Amino acid sequence: MEEIELLNNAFEIYNLDNREDLSEQILDYIADRLLINKSNIVQLIELLNERVRFSDIWNTFEQERIEKSHFKEVGIFRKIDSEFFMGIYATSKGNIVVETDDILEIIKYFVIAIKTRNTITISKLDYNEVSVESILLIIFCEALNKFGLDRNLIMIMPYEECYYENFDQVIISSNGIQKVEDKSIANKYIIYQYDNKFLEDIQKETELLKNKDMAYEIVKGEFYRIVKEINNKKPIGASIYTSDPEIGYRFINLIHSNNVFVNTTLLNSENYEKNNNIYYLKKKIIYPMINYDNNQEKNEESEVVSQEIKNFENFNNIEIPQESKGLISKNVNPWYKRIFELVKNFFEK
Repeated sequence: MEEIELLNNAFEIYNLDNREDLSEQILDYIADRLLINKSNIVQLIELLNERVRFSDIWNTFEQERIEKSHFKEVGIFRKIDSEFFMGIYATSKGNIVVETDDILEIIKYFVIAIKTRNTITISKLDYNEVSVESILLIIFCEALNKFGLDRNLIMIMPYEECYYENFDQVIISSNGIQKVEDKSIANKYIIYQYDNKFLEDIQKETELLKNKDMAYEIVKGEFYRIVKEINNKKPIGASIYTSDPEIGYRFINLIHSNNVFVNTTLLNSENYEKNNNIYYLKKKIIYPMINYDNNQEKNEESEVVSQEIKNFENFNNIEIPQESKGLISKNVNPWYKRIFELVKNFFEK
């Protein structure tokens, strides 16, 4: 499915963008565009005889806009030995498909995509390319483009073209009731050998996993290809062995697993209970200490942990050049192309 590749790229770009208050800036801009395009939206509502008002759309947008974001929220944090820290960390779940024909539900999920940094694909049973939700899609996608993000973060597709098994999460929304199904977790562990510096560590790791009868796989190759491969398998845990802190940062943020480690054993993996917030993946992360001074061992552990949380926040705000994030697709999915052209022609008549 070509669209999944476009969704993956859009997900990676947005999740690695560390501009401060980016989601809020995008939504502020979208709010202005909604008001500027009010007459066009109202015109479509009237022509299509939709049972919705502009005020309903606006109120839904505003209500979802003020919801708290948990993106990159850090939970329990502690030093686990002389070299590593462990934390609980909330990141985006991945590619989500939502089955709904409700205009207000659709704009709600568009806002959720911006706030949670998941990709959202709307699967429509009653698919029309010239519709109220089409003009809303254009407003949101062109806002993403204005901020240097990928328009493919949000899509609307016909139900029969959405292959649900390819998505990380399926939400069927009807009459305000959500039925949620997550992609199954594979009973295996994946070790990513990014460079050759840690061959001895990886050898020891494989022996430990064998002794515990834990199924594992070692993967090598280009970073973004491996990320997609791991996420497609969705293992219990994934670790990367790398001497590059920027690569470690990307791995922690992009891998869809409850256990994501850098340069350490997967024996520390845990199975968490189902996360109450359906849009976020609660991860256990373990990574090497950053800027750790041995003299700090004289301090209380709480002070060391407090300092390391600050270090992690700095680690989590590494500036990654745009060209290093993977290629922002110049193309948009074919559904958006048709929607954009038809809506544009409609208002030019």
